[in-house]
Amino acid sequence: MERLTIPFVAGAAAGALCARLCQFPAAAAPFSGTSLCLAATAAVLACRQPERKAPYMLLFFFLGFFCFCSDSMLPDQLLPDFVTGFPARVAERLRARILSVPYRDGRCAALVCAVLTGDRSLLDSALTAAFRSSGASHILALSGLHMGLVCALARRGTLVLGNSPAARYSRCALCCGFALFYTIATGATASAQRACIFIIISELAAVSQRRRSSPAQKLNAALTLQLALRPRVITSAAFQLSYTAMAGIIILNPILQGWFPQPVSKTGSRLNLPKKIWEITAMSLSCQVFTAPVAYIHFGTFPKYFLLANLIALPLTSVMISLAVLVVILHSTGICPAFLVSASEAVIHALIRSMEIISGM
Repeated sequence: MERLTIPFVAGAAAGALCARLCQFPAAAAPFSGTSLCLAATAAVLACRQPERKAPYMLLFFFLGFFCFCSDSMLPDQLLPDFVTGFPARVAERLRARILSVPYRDGRCAALVCAVLTGDRSLLDSALTAAFRSSGASHILALSGLHMGLVCALARRGTLVLGNSPAARYSRCALCCGFALFYTIATGATASAQRACIFIIISELAAVSQRRRSSPAQKLNAALTLQLALRPRVITSAAFQLSYTAMAGIIILNPILQGWFPQPVSKTGSRLNLPKKIWEITAMSLSCQVFTAPVAYIHFGTFPKYFLLANLIALPLTSVMISLAVLVVILHSTGICPAFLVSASEAVIHALIRSMEIISGM
């Protein structure tokens, strides 16, 4: 898969470079026509010499170039209003439900809105800067972490269906539909699109009995599909950071995880605090090593204490999302106990205060 994904991405990147050097979208039409002719030529060569790899690589390179040039001539909003209208109204109602929770500190509701709906308009600049300086700005952007947790909660809610083949297919359809709906409702950012495609591919692979795909294959498929649907997104910093972070998790993280020996438990306990700390450390290192060049090119900064920030932020964010979802659901039904709201607010305060301290170091 990567033999086709790499030339396709290279073609889309070449299209982005031409768009910067030339006057796109005015000059996109001739570039699009030329690349389509070259792709057709490569397809003919591939058919005549199917055993050679070069024609297939050229075919996907020119297809990536053609997709970007064609996308440059399309409007920014492709989905019609009747597709985005209902999810947007649901997201607006969710924001209203979050804001109605009786948090004593307004920053708590603003942070929950940012994490669950992707709306960061309520966050003050000081809080946003604290997350960015500490190296935990990814917490504020909808990504695989947030989508994975929310979809995991949705998957747990469907366990009542059982584990029969029909139940597994129903669970897969519900989780895929929920991921797609949630992505559209929260604005369909580049990182959310990647997470949605990855979740859908993972769910489909889970119910397939023929072949199990590796994480690298899922990432390549998601990258190719997202660029085929919207090649212009390749110029987005969020897109680049999202995929480089996933590449680090897939390539480097297993190597770092192997450095910590698997303990032999005599008590049968699953809790191993040093192992858990190393798992978070390895995950953070894997992401930062791959995303550091992209972040420096776009923002000109590199957080010094990202390891400490993520060791604190990742567990707190997981707890915060779980508690926030429970609080919003129970508060909407009018049966949310006060101690649960206080517990949720305490976790959010701990996250905010930690990032403020680390950003000031």
